[in-house]
Amino acid sequence: MERAKYTLNTTIDYAAHTVKVDETILYPNHTGNQLNALVLAVEPNRVIWQTGFTLSSVSIDGTPITTYTLDDQRMDIALNSLFLPEHVITINIQYSLLLPVVEPNNPNISRPQIYGYTKRQMNLTNWYPFVVPYINGEWVLHKPWYYGEHLVYDSVDFEVNLKFADPATAPVVAASGLAEPQADFTRYTITAARAFVISASPEFQVASLQVGDVTVSSYYFPSGKGGGDAVLQASAQAIQVFSQRYGPYPHKTLSIVMADFKDSM
Repeated sequence: MERAKYTLNTTIDYAAHTVKVDETILYPNHTGNQLNALVLAVEPNRVIWQTGFTLSSVSIDGTPITTYTLDDQRMDIALNSLFLPEHVITINIQYSLLLPVVEPNNPNISRPQIYGYTKRQMNLTNWYPFVVPYINGEWVLHKPWYYGEHLVYDSVDFEVNLKFADPATAPVVAASGLAEPQADFTRYTITAARAFVISASPEFQVASLQVGDVTVSSYYFPSGKGGGDAVLQASAQAIQVFSQRYGPYPHKTLSIVMADFKDSM
């Protein structure tokens, strides 16, 4: 197995700002070492979000696990037996999220808040537990800091099966993967990706361009149509230029999203 695979069966209640997830991680041990524990990053459990993460169960290879600790963003799982190199284990985690409201002027929030909801948008960034990289005999999970990003990600495959508690009022969704509508949910897939992000809003307008076999989409609010169209053109041109100079863009979609929060990117 080349990479880990994350399957996230996800139900969003947009009006209630809640998310329920049944997550399965197929994790291959490419560390070269025998492992007796795993370390996962659990960003939604950070104290800054006021305990919006509720863990229901954890199991490995079908066996319930109780020998774990969850402290702020870090989850340590003790394994019942040694995890041998190039073997694969199955981690199942069931949990729910109560999303925080994005408050740009909150003095207790020291940096731009990109996880949570506003009156017109929901953003899910770093919203699922993931196994952090294992480098030179150490699990890499840095403490958050005011500047820059603290998380490090392995390249993994994602399958996100997304449905809404009330399909009749489901918002427009921008997501990292290729969308494949099913009977009562939408499947999003992407391979060799560092993370999977979902942004949703009932107010999103969408414009798209095709660049070869890549669909480039711009998601913007009605008041931002000019900027939304401009960034779509610029992104399509960037795909063309970078593909010629550095190699083909490796994914089927690229989404640019207008964000309802204060940040510089």
